Amino acid sequence: MLRIFSAEDREHEPIVITGIGMITSLGDTRETTWRGVQAGESRVRRLRGIPGIPDDSLIGAVVDIDRPPGRLKSIPLCERATDEALCDAR
Repeated sequence: MLRIFSAEDREHEPIVITGIGMITSLGDTRETTWRGVQAGESRVRRLRGIPGIPDDSLIGAVVDIDRPPGRLKSIPLCERATDEALCDAR
């Protein structure tokens, strides 16, 4: 949905990051991910060790990243992808 910003929105002006950051099961940068795609790699596998779900009943492409205690796994993923996008934008 397109939204037109007015003078009243100045405190909430949009921010545009013109870089790309990728964290995937193929790699932790856009370059390593792209090389994996070009090579036809797939990191899809049967998932194990998920509480409440029988082993091997799900498949997925897991992104391996250390998760600091007390934080969601998505937080370091977002931070890393944002850092890469900001570096790429420079």
